[in-house]
Amino acid sequence: MSSAQDAAREYRREFIESAKENRTIWGLWSEASGWSAIDSDQDFDTEVILFWSDPEYARKHQQDEWRDHALIAIPLEEFLENSLPTMIEEGVLIGPNWDEDFVGQEIPSASLAAQLLASSLEEPGEEAEEELED
Repeated sequence: MSSAQDAAREYRREFIESAKENRTIWGLWSEASGWSAIDSDQDFDTEVILFWSDPEYARKHQQDEWRDHALIAIPLEEFLENSLPTMIEEGVLIGPNWDEDFVGQEIPSASLAAQLLASSLEEPGEEAEEELED
């Protein structure tokens, strides 16, 4: 596995763990264009919507075409109950904790929902290692 793939897996793992601990997801939103998103490398007809577990990670992307996007904190429960079901219906992919070089995994919305739900049922500090494996 390449170092970029290792880094991407670690970004996803950190996203899941931090979301579970802090109960908050961060995104960049614009009324004009919606969430910060890019075209998928896996499927060019699919968008990857980027979310972060830390506001500082998100702020690093608040430039260029996303400089006018507002930094939005989304409570984990709201993300799971409202945002993810819509994204699952639309077939979008999620990019958790992508770095400023746009290194990260493209995860199906339903897969991320399952991982977050499994993680949210555990006590803080427990690992859901099997859920984080690809």
